[in-house]
Amino acid sequence: SLVMIDISDPTNPREVKSGSIPDMGFGVAVDGDYAYVAAGLYVAVVDVAEPKDPLLLTGSQDTPGTAYGVATDGDHAFVADGTSGLRVVDISSPVSPTEVGFYNTTGTAYDVAIEGDHAYVADYNGGIRVIDIGDPTNPIRVGYYTSGGFACNGIAVSGNNAYLSDNNYGLRRFNITNPNSPQYTGIYTYSGNPPAYGVAVSGDYAYIAYGPVGLVRVDISISLSYAGRYGGSHDARDVVVSWYYAYVADGTGGLRVVDVRNLSSVGSYNTSGIAYGVAVAGDYAFVAGGASGLQVIDISNPSSPSLLRTYDTSGEARDVAVSGDYAFVSDGASGLQVIKVFERGFYVNDNEAWSLAIDDTDEPIASARVTSSQTDSIRWELSADGGTHWNEFPRDGNLHTFAYPGGDLLWRTTHIQVPPYTGNPTCTALEIEWLFEFAVIDSILDISNDQGRQVRVTWSRSGHDFVGSNWPISEYAVYRKIDDGLSATLDPASLKKESTANKISPVDGDRAFLYPPGDWDFLVTVPADCEETYSAVVPTLKDSTITEGMYYTTFFVRARTGTPGTYFDSHPDSGYSVDNLAPGVPGGFAVAYNSGGGNQLSWDESMDEDFQHFRIYRDTSPDFVPAPGNLQHMTIDTNWFDTVTEGWKYYYKITAVDFSGNEGDPTSTGSATAVGEPSAPKDFALYQNVPNPFNPNTIIRYDNPEHGAKILVCIYDVRGRRVRTLVNGTQTAGQKTVVWNGRDDRGQSVASGVYFYRLTTPSFNKTRKMLLLQ
Repeated sequence: SLVMIDISDPTNPREVKSGSIPDMGFGVAVDGDYAYVAAGLYVAVVDVAEPKDPLLLTGSQDTPGTAYGVATDGDHAFVADGTSGLRVVDISSPVSPTEVGFYNTTGTAYDVAIEGDHAYVADYNGGIRVIDIGDPTNPIRVGYYTSGGFACNGIAVSGNNAYLSDNNYGLRRFNITNPNSPQYTGIYTYSGNPPAYGVAVSGDYAYIAYGPVGLVRVDISISLSYAGRYGGSHDARDVVVSWYYAYVADGTGGLRVVDVRNLSSVGSYNTSGIAYGVAVAGDYAFVAGGASGLQVIDISNPSSPSLLRTYDTSGEARDVAVSGDYAFVSDGASGLQVIKVFERGFYVNDNEAWSLAIDDTDEPIASARVTSSQTDSIRWELSADGGTHWNEFPRDGNLHTFAYPGGDLLWRTTHIQVPPYTGNPTCTALEIEWLFEFAVIDSILDISNDQGRQVRVTWSRSGHDFVGSNWPISEYAVYRKIDDGLSATLDPASLKKESTANKISPVDGDRAFLYPPGDWDFLVTVPADCEETYSAVVPTLKDSTITEGMYYTTFFVRARTGTPGTYFDSHPDSGYSVDNLAPGVPGGFAVAYNSGGGNQLSWDESMDEDFQHFRIYRDTSPDFVPAPGNLQHMTIDTNWFDTVTEGWKYYYKITAVDFSGNEGDPTSTGSATAVGEPSAPKDFALYQNVPNPFNPNTIIRYDNPEHGAKILVCIYDVRGRRVRTLVNGTQTAGQKTVVWNGRDDRGQSVASGVYFYRLTTPSFNKTRKMLLLQ
């Protein structure tokens, strides 16, 4: 869950709201008087951001125009630089900011907002300009909107809309769902047409710094409509909303704090210089004070703001953005100024973090491995028994055993500070892998391209299967559940409910684990060699078929130690096998037309061991597709007399069907031999692959009637790019097959999707479609 905690009184934090999140949370964030905890992690390492004393200019970039507005995103600052348009500055090194790109807009760039890969520029009489900054070194204008009356001062982006403060014309809204084509969707103008400068959006409201009128709130939920005003301002120039408060840069009135719940004044501080711009970070407001530079104001008590620090920039500070430890000031003719405003600190005694239980199966955990990306001053400990006993786990890439196995896994970390305490130990990535005392079946999958009755069982090793274990595993044995009734109605989900709760850990004194419930046959053993995973091909009891439905066979894996009677049994799991191979194409097919009142059909016997019967189809088109509507007869014989009048009208196709319900490709008189001729096909033909869909192997069949014919069989993707060449050379005549294993010419597995296979000869070209499902 996500928990919001009121920390306005740090000595008495209290939960004020919570809600669910889709997965386990690991983190905490602070905004103003509130901490947001992703409950799943309790964190006691505290990062304290305190204003640096004194503020320090670390770098600058003199832009060619007049720097009015600034926004930051990642390693870049974006400066609205008057008649020089948008300038992009690399700030990855705050001590040496460097301009890396620009786009010279047609108007005068006053403000900029960033959303994704786009910068939205308030371009005064140039309207709104949308610039693609996906490549910061090459900004490209992709959209704009300009009409009479634009005098754009400020801009804010929220969701699919951009809001433009348009001087005497008020607030304009644009839909930017398609950034390449901003759509004008409405306007709000205050009575008397005072100048609108800055704008901020929070929820269903836009807050406009409306010059001498003060702060005006506009309802933007549907249409743009007046929703209230705070009028106690000298000359409102900019605004930012944080939690319940709006912070207004009020020209000669300094900083004003307005409670947005009732639009009433809370507090103010009269800064020196003209307050043009404002930003908020934590408990601090940063005011761009014109000729007085940057001023940092403590707003931890909004009713009593107080000045903490100042830095007199060389130009006229017009706007400010704060990112990390730095403030980025658009400083008029002096360009971009980078000022270090925070000195990150920490509480050296509160250096421990720990988790809630991260495994809730209650199964015995034997060993684990910790991998992290961190500084060297962090120590990790794990507990398998809910924190009763802890083991230190070195980050050496190896599995380590628990002295006290258990079913409640926790981690604990200690951050060890080294004088002079110049920085926090940090961890940027953490992975904890653990193994239960028993093996875990990962998958039970059918063996492709076989006649069925076998599957591959794959399992992850036991937590005792590594060098140095107290109970080293010698081998794994696979067992199959006995099912005398061969019931085909099993629900595989129910098999997951079979419990192994009656198993007792060897460290508790009883060295024998019991069978999972039921009667079982032993199948095969696999030597234990400290591998991560193992697999074995084992027989099933019965195949799933098209006619009879799904049949699941159940297995479990036993991890045996070198001590007789000491073993660890997995949970049972189930899988099914299928006969993947359809019967071959019937050979020797011939039709004697109008033979004594009908057509006499004959063909060769099927050589497939699981052959069940032939199906005979008839239609009036030579290219017809076999379907239930044109099925005429089923037989196990190799001939059939069709008592049809005007038999010369009809074409026939024959398929073979096996006992699993697989139907092979058809043969027809167009690719069959005449009576008495050898078995070579009469014409080239390409048949549908089998199986289809497939994973990962499929069989492609084709006919070659010419000895020495040059044959080319290739696989192509949906864009027409060749993926694999299967056949390229001369061949003897006959019915041919080739297998594609789902890999390209480099031996790499290809992605799921539609593919095409093509047979090409000097006199024939045919393409068919197939579907690969990974």
